[in-house]
Amino acid sequence: KKAVFAQFLIQNATGNVTPEDAVKYCKAFATVAGTSELEQLADSGSVSVDTLRKVAVGELRESWTQCVYSNAANRFYIYTAVSNSGARAAWKNAAAHAVKLVAILNSRRAEADAMEAAAVPAAEGDAPESEPAQVSKGKIVSVSDRVAAAIPVMVQTTIRFNQALAEQSSTTGVSVSDTARAERRAFSVPRGGCAFSPSPGTKELHFESFGSNLLEFVQSECSQITDGEMLASLGNPEEEIRVLSTNSKSGEVFLMSGCGRFIIKTISDPEAERLIQILPAYRQHFAANRTSMLGRYLAIYRISLESGSSRYITVMHSVFDTPLKIGRMYDLKGSTHKRFVKSDAESVRKDQDWLNDGLKLKVTPAQAQALAADHSSVTSFLASCNVMDYSILLGVAADTAGAPDGQLLSEDGSEAYFVGVIDFLVDFGFKKKAEFLLHQLQGVGQTASVMDPQSYAARQCKFFVDSILPPS
Repeated sequence: KKAVFAQFLIQNATGNVTPEDAVKYCKAFATVAGTSELEQLADSGSVSVDTLRKVAVGELRESWTQCVYSNAANRFYIYTAVSNSGARAAWKNAAAHAVKLVAILNSRRAEADAMEAAAVPAAEGDAPESEPAQVSKGKIVSVSDRVAAAIPVMVQTTIRFNQALAEQSSTTGVSVSDTARAERRAFSVPRGGCAFSPSPGTKELHFESFGSNLLEFVQSECSQITDGEMLASLGNPEEEIRVLSTNSKSGEVFLMSGCGRFIIKTISDPEAERLIQILPAYRQHFAANRTSMLGRYLAIYRISLESGSSRYITVMHSVFDTPLKIGRMYDLKGSTHKRFVKSDAESVRKDQDWLNDGLKLKVTPAQAQALAADHSSVTSFLASCNVMDYSILLGVAADTAGAPDGQLLSEDGSEAYFVGVIDFLVDFGFKKKAEFLLHQLQGVGQTASVMDPQSYAARQCKFFVDSILPPS
């Protein structure tokens, strides 16, 4: 019931409620609220949007009052859908009375809980309510621990909210999905948790999600990962999230789900802004080629840290999502300048190492042609986004027993290959242009990793065909 009214207020705040939509919403309101006035309005075919707004705010006020007073353990949170600052202001204004009421009720509930706790001493041997280990009270946690603790909360909240919104869109007959822009949504999850999420710990968790309206297609249609699988692997606080590394220079952290299917990585603000900007085109690319080797983002979040700063977090489908054991891994840019491992301890080898190892993908001519076309499509797309410095992540498994259907295998079936294009968020801006100019002055402009996007794409395509694929 609450979702129907909230959905209307959200859509109304962005100015997208047409007269036809108003009639559909009025019918939905009449269904869940059961008032004769609404039924008469719906039957008349002429509905005042302002009347519906008043009904929605009133219904939300009433339902939130019942929620807080009827069951202290029934947690809730306030959701804000934002496409821009104007929409945020409009939404807050539309639901102002309900939000104020919630603040008052929260205050009263906190006072009542405090009085109850003071009046009833804890029984001997009673243990305090447990909290996630990563966010223990009074402890300043690292960025990696903060991210690991927040991921289950953010994944559960966003997926379950999206499911509820889709259900209510079906109820009203009005779709709020928009593939022309990346939606921005802000969430506040109380410390006790809520219907959509477990407890975030001793403090509320405030976070934002970006582009879930676009990335859901990549998740379900391209990676063929269900919401249930995402919740089981990333939405379960009991599941391990492993910290793989931290870049000492940038401070970005790199984590992996316990099952190995998902990569969690923090990215810089400029990288996040570039990713959010290209998301509509990113979805279009996958709509045209669902098996594209382009790296697959499944979620983008931003959380607040104890230091007062914020950090963007991405969730990707791992290129190496396989039961097979990857024996050799390479990060290939198509550049040879300083592109080699410094010691045998480095597990991911580079371009010069690939050439020195004398390797090729031992695929059929038809497979080679399809791979070349796929890679060319990916690099053309990335060049149009004005990004460069991306890599071909390539893995080789020597034992193919148990390889799933559709796995890319060598012609003789002795090797399995995994290929994906990753790290494609570096914009060719002023800093990279200056770096490219310096490399040109040093005489390594054609072999260094930094080039203009068109030249970078062309060089990597040539390396892919000449050095990775078998001779035609």
